[in-house]
Amino acid sequence: MTQYCRLGITNKTDLLPALSGLAQHVEYLNPGQYIAGLWERDISFLLGWKVRQYAFKRQFADLNYPTFSWISAPAGIYWPYNEPVIPKCVLVSATCHAATENPYGHIIDCSIRIQGHLLPGSRFFALSLSPRHESHFEWYRYRLIFTLDNKPIPEQRSYPLLHSDWDFLAVLGLFHTKQEPPQKMKEEAIYRVVGLMLRRNQKDGTYSRLGIVEGIPMSWFEEFATKEVVTLV
Repeated sequence: MTQYCRLGITNKTDLLPALSGLAQHVEYLNPGQYIAGLWERDISFLLGWKVRQYAFKRQFADLNYPTFSWISAPAGIYWPYNEPVIPKCVLVSATCHAATENPYGHIIDCSIRIQGHLLPGSRFFALSLSPRHESHFEWYRYRLIFTLDNKPIPEQRSYPLLHSDWDFLAVLGLFHTKQEPPQKMKEEAIYRVVGLMLRRNQKDGTYSRLGIVEGIPMSWFEEFATKEVVTLV
């Protein structure tokens, strides 16, 4: 999909139909339900796409696509994660309405229900301003990287949503990775979570994707997150 996004397709209704042949071809791998360009089996990882900083910009008049899918991205996307990942959320259900009889083609709308650990935005903001480091290695490796979908320039140790109402934001844990310390450091490995930055829609309680946050300490989710089922649109 990373290579596919580099083709520079400018008509949003062509994004999924152009990929439908390939999508049908991989059915033999039993990837589960096909959901707006994503597969059920690896949904926690696939939701972690990022917008490429220097990518072809699509100039769509409006984006009715689900925000959780890469097809809503204003530019090319990629998955930058090289380490093995451990899922932190699971798909409960998905509802997609196809525009044609082709289940792999253009869609009218789509939503998914995900069960996972949700960290309230106000709590996340407070923790990020006052990080707690448990070891020298954790201090050495500590960083939060925000990549917003409408501003694909990673921001380290910064708060691009500083003036937003954090009461309506939340971070959903997607998966975590294990980071080993350098050999000269006698420290234990630490775990970092990649999360979805979400905004709650006040009208119906669903959530829209804003971007990705990397480098979140696992302890934040263990101590302050709640296990919930959220609807992403």
